[in-house]
Amino acid sequence: MYLSPALVEQLASDPEQLKLGGEMKDISIMFCDVRGFTSISELYDPEGLTQLINKFLTL
Repeated sequence: MYLSPALVEQLASDPEQLKLGGEMKDISIMFCDVRGFTSISELYDPEGLTQLINKFLTL
């Protein structure tokens, strides 16, 4: 698990912030399957692929 140095420092200075058990939240999750995504993703660099997916998600 990765924790940013800033978060590690924050937790080290105030360990009470670290609570076991998590928290309950109401959320929405959308799953979508883009046909041919693997082939499409091979054509783009990470930034270009992010732009493409962002366009798809705003349709």
